[in-house]
Amino acid sequence: MNNNDVSVESFVQAYLEEIGVESQARFVSESLLRQQVIGLADTMANGIPLFTRLNLTIDHSSLLSFAKELEGFLFSNSCENVHNTISCLSSPQDPSNPISYFVQRVRKGDGSYISALSKTHNIPLDILAFFGVYLVRPIRQQVRKILETKHAFNQWRLGYCPVCGL
Repeated sequence: MNNNDVSVESFVQAYLEEIGVESQARFVSESLLRQQVIGLADTMANGIPLFTRLNLTIDHSSLLSFAKELEGFLFSNSCENVHNTISCLSSPQDPSNPISYFVQRVRKGDGSYISALSKTHNIPLDILAFFGVYLVRPIRQQVRKILETKHAFNQWRLGYCPVCGL
């Protein structure tokens, strides 16, 4: 993948297209995701963003591959402070899957965890948050695709995303 003059947004989209639909579906089990979306039907009706209410089991190896690609892309595009992001994500709460644990914290909006990581490892908070937002993107897209088949987004009138709440 050529990184010259590519935005993070287009990099992520190109990466997801390159790995294909089957590999994207490995981030989180689509069948389990569908069951949960159906089980949380009241969420959209009550104006609650779905993403934070899901109980996700993330495929660590797929996520780690993406994290390495994303970190490499960011580093090669003049974001020097991101070069040790993956290595600093070891967590005493979940030492076997630190990337997955980080993604779960980002997904649930756990700013105190991300802030503590930033201070502990001397990584600027905005860099760490930026990395987290884009790391979660493939999973958020899976949720959005499923929601689009169940709900009419054009009916959503609240000032935030029904999937992620942003």
